[in-house]
Amino acid sequence: EETSGVASGEYALELQLEKIEKAWKSLNFTLNSYRDSRDVFVLAGLDEVFAQLEDNQSGLQTMLASRFVLGIRDKVEAWDRKLALLSETLDEWLAVQRAWMYLESIF
Repeated sequence: EETSGVASGEYALELQLEKIEKAWKSLNFTLNSYRDSRDVFVLAGLDEVFAQLEDNQSGLQTMLASRFVLGIRDKVEAWDRKLALLSETLDEWLAVQRAWMYLESIF
């Protein structure tokens, strides 16, 4: 019975991880033209992306704390690193974008 419980726990975590993987594979970023420009675009509509990012990072941390994660720990840790990098990249991208938009309006 213990083996069955462990297998069920591992399977539940695998399903959670698959759900996260599918969500990010289907995600598209929105680029809007900047001031009606044909060749300059800015990243927009990131509220849902940040919400999904936060939710998935929290879910991955919960998975890593589970006693059933052993069989997929490497995959979960890899996804945790990917999403942490994405978060840092988006933060930097938006900071640079804001600075560029500010400076572009001056010059």
